[in-house]
Amino acid sequence: MRRGFYGKDSELLPYFFLAVLCFLLYLPVIISGQTTLVPSYQDLTQWSIYREFVKQSFSAGYFSLWCEGLFSGLDFAGWGHGSAFYPLAFFFFFLEFSRAVVFNQLLHLLVGVWGFYFLARKAGLKKSSALLSAGGFGMVFLVPGMVEDFLPEIFVRSYLGFVYGFSLELVRRFRKRDFSALSVCIALQVLSGHHEVVALEYLSLMVFLAVFLLLEKSPARHKFRGVALWVLAVAFGNLLGMVAFLPTLASYGQSFRQLPLSYGLFTLFPSKTLYLESLPGFLPMLSVVFIFALVFSLKSRCALFWALAIMFWFTLAESYNWLGLLKLLYHLPVFSRFIPHGRALSQAMLALFLLLGRGLDRRVSLTERRLGWLLVALLFLLEGVLFYGLQNRLGLYLAGMTAEFKPALAHFILSRQVLAAAIFGLGLAVLLFGLTRRLRTIKPCSWLGAGLLLEFVLTGYLLVPSNRPELTAPHPEYLDFLSRISPAEYRVQSVYSFDQWEKLKMPLQTGVLFGTRSPDAYITFSTLRYTEFLKLLDEKAFRVEDGKVLDVETPNILKRGDFVSLEKLPLINLLNLKYFITQNKNLQAGQSFFPGYELYRFEPKLNVSRGGSFKELAVEPPSRFGLRVFIKQGDELVVDFKNERAEKSGLIFKLAFSGEILGEQMLAEKRVDSNDSFKISLEGVKNQTGNLVFVVLPEKEQDKVSGQRIFVRIENPSKYFRLFKVGELDIYENPGALPRAFLVHGVRVMPEKEARLAYLGSPDFEPSRTAVLEKEPWLPFPQKLAALQGESVKMVSADDVSGSLSLLVTNLGPGILVCSESWYPGFRAWLDGKETRLFPADHAFRGVLLPSAGVHRLEMKYQPAGFGLALWTGIATFAVWLIFSARRQRDTIEESN
Repeated sequence: MRRGFYGKDSELLPYFFLAVLCFLLYLPVIISGQTTLVPSYQDLTQWSIYREFVKQSFSAGYFSLWCEGLFSGLDFAGWGHGSAFYPLAFFFFFLEFSRAVVFNQLLHLLVGVWGFYFLARKAGLKKSSALLSAGGFGMVFLVPGMVEDFLPEIFVRSYLGFVYGFSLELVRRFRKRDFSALSVCIALQVLSGHHEVVALEYLSLMVFLAVFLLLEKSPARHKFRGVALWVLAVAFGNLLGMVAFLPTLASYGQSFRQLPLSYGLFTLFPSKTLYLESLPGFLPMLSVVFIFALVFSLKSRCALFWALAIMFWFTLAESYNWLGLLKLLYHLPVFSRFIPHGRALSQAMLALFLLLGRGLDRRVSLTERRLGWLLVALLFLLEGVLFYGLQNRLGLYLAGMTAEFKPALAHFILSRQVLAAAIFGLGLAVLLFGLTRRLRTIKPCSWLGAGLLLEFVLTGYLLVPSNRPELTAPHPEYLDFLSRISPAEYRVQSVYSFDQWEKLKMPLQTGVLFGTRSPDAYITFSTLRYTEFLKLLDEKAFRVEDGKVLDVETPNILKRGDFVSLEKLPLINLLNLKYFITQNKNLQAGQSFFPGYELYRFEPKLNVSRGGSFKELAVEPPSRFGLRVFIKQGDELVVDFKNERAEKSGLIFKLAFSGEILGEQMLAEKRVDSNDSFKISLEGVKNQTGNLVFVVLPEKEQDKVSGQRIFVRIENPSKYFRLFKVGELDIYENPGALPRAFLVHGVRVMPEKEARLAYLGSPDFEPSRTAVLEKEPWLPFPQKLAALQGESVKMVSADDVSGSLSLLVTNLGPGILVCSESWYPGFRAWLDGKETRLFPADHAFRGVLLPSAGVHRLEMKYQPAGFGLALWTGIATFAVWLIFSARRQRDTIEESN
């Protein structure tokens, strides 16, 4: 090979061909931003709708978090779900909303495939096998199988590349090492419950091997022997995995015949998140040992660096989630003390990584320096473009399906566009520096480590449990409607139903996303309190045994458009849900929105539509029908008669109520004329559940009444939702929704959790008058007293990215300010500039004591323990690196073959 840019390392040229091959499918995305999506059995049926919404929500400053595998946390290591972690698994994210994101992920994919290629080469694979392994590592998306568990997937998917490489080596010639390595990789995959994915990989791998053997110029007996050895290794690996799984199988009392291999072995467990108690729970540790064994066998220090880079990304991506998962599942106090310092620990790890890279800079070849120089320059340039494109909405990029954690400091900096210019300028400086013939002094390992550190310090060290409104409607009318209300004051809840697959959204409180396959329901720290509160609305919200969260099920709170019974309306008001929005087509009948208020017909001539305040029935007489309702004080029945024909005719309208307490009562009997309208009071049957029975007949039996209809609806503007339409959307307004923050002067102290939750779910609970506390306040309060006339709470500012709130409170006496944001340790409050205690109110929300009357400034921020430590550790590490990098050193350059 001609000596030049690539030096003597001939392997680098085919590697770049491999990298280009990995990126081919990205080229349409990079060039046009347009995408092609492959349906899957889960979320991907919704992408056509989601793509449209993402485009709109990005322009409006909101982002949906329910899609499987979207980015969360750090852009290089923060996604918490396997479908978003592996190279070219971003095939699922071929969306037009951000080319910068694609560029950024391409760059990190390049680093990952490069490192994996070195790993495979130094593991003893030949060049072609190593290239195939790197291709397998980068092309897992070709078999877009979605697995059930997210932690083992991170490590198991990394073996797939080795499966490709060792398979090719094995069919070429028999070596015990290749046979054993292939069997071990397959056994680990089986143990991890990924048998289904592996089976699909077998199919694609067999196709490749068949093509290879057809092209191979070797005797038929050699080909047959290679295939036989490969089949034997696969079978042995599966058997090894199943045998290793038997102890766990026995502990769950399952028989061998009950192995649901087609769905993965984890389906044996009562909860797919409790594998930490089983043998596969140790797979992450086995994986680390396995990768370390490869790393320490490497001869090239540069290969060692890239291998460690891959390992570091794996570890950084999931170590914090492991801690959160353990804390939630086992409620161990040690994790309560350790987790706030998790980011500081990660900063220390990154500092060591940076020092390691700096040491490796002395031993890399000139060729590796040049390639590293280009890679680092490209990294900084694209990061600058990315950050500039997102500007104030970094949270849209950093937030994903696994959590709603957004970095406060990064948002603060990016809002001033300082970071974008700084990173882009740094990339430009690196590029120009290399072009001035000083490539021999470039330190790619150190620069790359510094770049990752800079990203981590500015975007990842702080996790903020946020409460930003979640918008999932793909209609422009939706965003137009939102522009007329204040999302900072009220939550917006969307309801969707598509064919046989449904997604729900509960109001966002620290990342609780019911109805998704997201692991964030398990790793979000305040899930337990908030989920216990939601259980008051739906008993099936989650399941707890022995103090452990075993399952989080999709609640029926808004399933298929269903709403909770109106007896639970105080809880909905406390949740600050002002508007409920759904597509018109989702509610095919009037009973769809409020279960338990069902229509039943005695005759078929009944058309059901929606309208008015509660629901509207269109009746073509003669007809007799019933409506099951719960009558509350102030309810009125509105009757409108519409004659669509020229001639006039009368109708006889009768109304009776069949209640569970007083039996059947006649409420009204009236003759109605053309285009008549009247109201009937329901005061006599208030606070009862029963059936309103309607009879509509022609005044004379011989009269024809076609084209004549009566519309009846129940109205109570102070109690029931009002319906108004915006385009294709039905928007139900809840007049009783409490503001995001409000004052009460009544207090009820209930230390016991069970009694407290029972009271919150009872009809006696009035959130606008009483705050339910766990401890006695140091001032005396009555049990029930609402805000006094003249008192107010004004929202000065609300930053849902950083979790900060600023309120201006005017109170006429001692009171409790209740904020419908999740309470979690780490949030702090300042009253008139002085820190004050922030305590849980109404079990799951935040409360602040206002000891005296007056006008007060109240601020809430998320500043957990470890905040300063993580910040200063990162800043100090970066400063030390800058100081040492400023010193010019002559490096010893090692040319490698």
